[in-house]
Amino acid sequence: MKIAVEARYLLSEQKTGVEHYTYQLLAAMAAQEGEHELHLYLHRKPRADETVVLKPFFDSQQTYLHTVPNLKLWLKFWMPLAAKLHGADVGFFPGSILPLYNPFPSVMVVHDMCWAYFPEYYPERENKFYQYTFPELLEKAELIFAVSKATKAGLMQLFDIGADKIRVVYNGLNPSFSHIEDAREKVAEQLGLKDKYILAVGTAHPRKNIASLLQAYAIAKPYEKLILIGPQGDNSNPLAKLAVELGIADDVIFPGYAPHKLLPLIYSAASVFVMPSLCEGFGVPIIEAMACGAPVICSNNGALAEVADDAAVLIDPKDPKSLAEGLKKVLSDTSLQATLREKGFNRAKDFNWDESAKLAWKYFEEAASR
Repeated sequence: MKIAVEARYLLSEQKTGVEHYTYQLLAAMAAQEGEHELHLYLHRKPRADETVVLKPFFDSQQTYLHTVPNLKLWLKFWMPLAAKLHGADVGFFPGSILPLYNPFPSVMVVHDMCWAYFPEYYPERENKFYQYTFPELLEKAELIFAVSKATKAGLMQLFDIGADKIRVVYNGLNPSFSHIEDAREKVAEQLGLKDKYILAVGTAHPRKNIASLLQAYAIAKPYEKLILIGPQGDNSNPLAKLAVELGIADDVIFPGYAPHKLLPLIYSAASVFVMPSLCEGFGVPIIEAMACGAPVICSNNGALAEVADDAAVLIDPKDPKSLAEGLKKVLSDTSLQATLREKGFNRAKDFNWDESAKLAWKYFEEAASR
């Protein structure tokens, strides 16, 4: 069986959720021996510095990389045409979209349903796509990978899709995330972060609910600084202004995007990690933080509660006072911190890319045989 993959995400400069899911799942699949072939379609030839990133695929005897020139209608027509000419049996589209020309059974990934629950946070054009085009794509797909049970439930509820068409394929934990000894000293030395800190990681998108975290921080008034790591997008300036209005600007640091290789160190040195999102499809930073030994506070709804299970303090993301109480509770109780660390280490082990890859191979076979 030949699986054709829309693999443009492998060459993204700053990888976020979709890109990391695509890379880690495909790398784990490439490492597993079998009779099937993985054909990855790129929109350009990789640069010399990118060949290191693609090493797991170059080293795999069952993986083939193809470059299809980045012409207009690349995804809609040219990529699937090239895959068809190469004899593909199944198409895999990790970015929640399928091509117009779809000559083989296709599997698409749905990473979250946040646009459906919070349309006010998304551009009108994007909302129209999800309102009118997305349902057609779901119907067109042979199988759908949902990254959590919460995402699967949302698909079934909002689009009346049967459970027999949706398969849960969780994110796994990147093995590079583990606790680093003497992390505080190393963070102070390498990054200049000398004070103890509370950590949040993610974009500045409104659904990440960083405004509520700032409000909670102002209420709790902890000794620790607040570090907000993530790409500085259009919504970052309002957050900085809010910090000024709340009188906490001197205690809040916006370092911008952190290279992935530095995150284990940053997590390991954190006094507590906070993820107060209004909506997530999975919530990878939670298991990354747990694996690095950071006590976790997160929202009590949807996928975050599912992923955290009993290894985090759960708060109401719509209530800054609830979050403030969570902060004070964790930061003041060393016994609770130790319990959260131990439970977090164990919970993070439940998410494994090798297991997700085995499921993916199984489901691709299923899609091909339908």
